[in-house]
Amino acid sequence: MQEIEKHTHKTTFLRHKVPIVAVKMNIPGPVKDHFLYRQSIEACLSAITNGLKMRQSSLMHKEVLHYPTGTEVYLCIDRDAKELKRMAVEIEENHAIGRFFDIDVYEHEERSISRSEMNLTARKCIICNDDAHQCGRTRKHSIETLVNTIRSQLMDYFGGGSIVLKL
Repeated sequence: MQEIEKHTHKTTFLRHKVPIVAVKMNIPGPVKDHFLYRQSIEACLSAITNGLKMRQSSLMHKEVLHYPTGTEVYLCIDRDAKELKRMAVEIEENHAIGRFFDIDVYEHEERSISRSEMNLTARKCIICNDDAHQCGRTRKHSIETLVNTIRSQLMDYFGGGSIVLKL
């Protein structure tokens, strides 16, 4: 049911005939809805809003959805989709916690613009800085190690020290 609802939201947004920016967290493991992740989404939205202001653009429409699989935000933005993708990658790579953001840009279809089709670098692993997809495919790092690293960095960013999660 949740997948049908997500599909419906994307389809509704695509009717606006402008690019859609979808924001969620890039988090492994079974726990996807956590107060740190919701705070992180807010930090990401703030970075996107600031990026749009610098480009003299603004949001046309925003929808925030809370699921057990995590918070998802859909934004309609009347701006070139490839420019939005470059901005998204800039945020993912340069924001203090940007490595944990998953910002996808859709242009008049249900396929997101990939980093590779824009000749942008692949995401790096938060543990070893190798290609993140390769580390994920080979399960180079345990989910517990990944989640503890992510939560520790988020706690540091938000000023709450560190915590350890036992899976």
